[in-house]
Amino acid sequence: MSLDLEEVSYINGSPVDKAARYGWQIKDAQGELQCHHKDSLQIDKTYQRDGSDAKIGRMTQNWSWLACGVLIVARRPDRSLWVIDGQHRLLAARRHSGIQLLPCIVFEAAEVSIEARGFLDVNGNRKPVTAMQKQRALVAVGDEIAVFIEREVLDCGLVLDKHSPNGVAFVSMLKKCAAQNRDNFTKTLQACAGLCLFENVKPHARLFAGLWHLQRAIGGLDDARFVARINAIGARRLIDAANRAAALVGHGQNSVLANGMLAEINKGLRHKFTLEGSSND
Repeated sequence: MSLDLEEVSYINGSPVDKAARYGWQIKDAQGELQCHHKDSLQIDKTYQRDGSDAKIGRMTQNWSWLACGVLIVARRPDRSLWVIDGQHRLLAARRHSGIQLLPCIVFEAAEVSIEARGFLDVNGNRKPVTAMQKQRALVAVGDEIAVFIEREVLDCGLVLDKHSPNGVAFVSMLKKCAAQNRDNFTKTLQACAGLCLFENVKPHARLFAGLWHLQRAIGGLDDARFVARINAIGARRLIDAANRAAALVGHGQNSVLANGMLAEINKGLRHKFTLEGSSND
């Protein structure tokens, strides 16, 4: 029997099972796939998080067996069944008259502490879906706004870098703004892309946010003089100015970033641009 290459190491050219060599452990016995009635499954509030009524409501109204997957369940010595992972799905199923049986992976648990440790292991190893991951998934399912963002980003020659520290924040900002005003979104993205590509700077959420506010407040990107000025200043100086403004007041609201950038834009100008009467979006 040959071992998979990822499961072996080599000593003097001979394969050695890594699990045996390094003493890798299996913490518990394998579970069993079963179906159980929703009313037979219980939730232990001593270690479970508080449920979100809004999340339960969304699941109930738009039930998906694919999204449900399987619940992770512990069977105690008294044969009672307790949900380790999947309480929102269970609570949604209880509200839905069309759902009776739920698919479960059932594990034997001699005591509650084993369940609680399982709960921590499952949730500790699970990362939340990032804005960038969600954007890609929404494009795949044909979401209108996500597809619009994808098309606009490609048209501008940008690449959304999931490894960039600022990449997720940038995508979050794109999603928020695209839903508000697509014309301003396109103008802001094009300006941001031009600045970033010229200086070989990765797309930055604060650069986009500041330009977005300046466009909404004074129509800056419709003003040839304004556009020429930000192009002369460049992405790095505008981002630095936005960061200084955010550090000074302790937060990075769009209006704060815009004011910081505007101060940099107005340096040395006789006729300055102003944000008087602009909204704080």
